[in-house]
Amino acid sequence: MQIFNQLTEQEGRIALTLQLARLGHDLICVLSGGQAHLGATAVASPSLESLDQVWCCQLPGHREGEIAVQLAFDLAHSYQCQVQTSVGIHFVKISQAEIATVYRLVASLTAKVVAMVEKKAES
Repeated sequence: MQIFNQLTEQEGRIALTLQLARLGHDLICVLSGGQAHLGATAVASPSLESLDQVWCCQLPGHREGEIAVQLAFDLAHSYQCQVQTSVGIHFVKISQAEIATVYRLVASLTAKVVAMVEKKAES
């Protein structure tokens, strides 16, 4: 398994890194920020019709499950393959405004990865 793409976005002290790797035809995505760790993982297939069908395991005391699910669902539909996401984001004393920044950066990173697939399809 080899990482084929890595993207980082930052706003203030909030920096997130998204790494993509192929596992055969399938995709593994790791999203981390701050003190990297494993908070949640999700698995999605392009055949799934809604977010509530995505399998997710979120460790107790963690809040990354929602991000892992949305990311897996979006990438599975864009790449048309099985996708496993692992998300671990921890910033000490994160404010509500910074939490909103995390969600904005995740949306931006996701849009960039989806755009890469669309651009490749146009080639």
